[in-house]
Amino acid sequence: EVIGVPHFFFLKQKKKKEKSQSNVSQGNAKAQYQLALSYETGNGQLQDFIYAHMWANISASNGYSKAVTLRDRLAKKMTASQIEKAQDLARQCRNKNYKGC
Repeated sequence: EVIGVPHFFFLKQKKKKEKSQSNVSQGNAKAQYQLALSYETGNGQLQDFIYAHMWANISASNGYSKAVTLRDRLAKKMTASQIEKAQDLARQCRNKNYKGC
């Protein structure tokens, strides 16, 4: 136990995160959108609008319509250079077939 939380809870969370990462790397647009949301909010990782925009852009290009709204909302919070960086990262990620992004 860690601070009163059973160890199986942490194992369950770890497996859930691994499955999500697998779905993202397999091109699952909904999983990519969910990852973008987690980067936007900082839920489960550090908040990072550049990576949130990158994953929203990738998800949108894979046909997930909610990602378009997210990407546009993020762009309003970002500088032009941050958006350019996010777009460059998205291109690189697609070229690597979502591996190691």
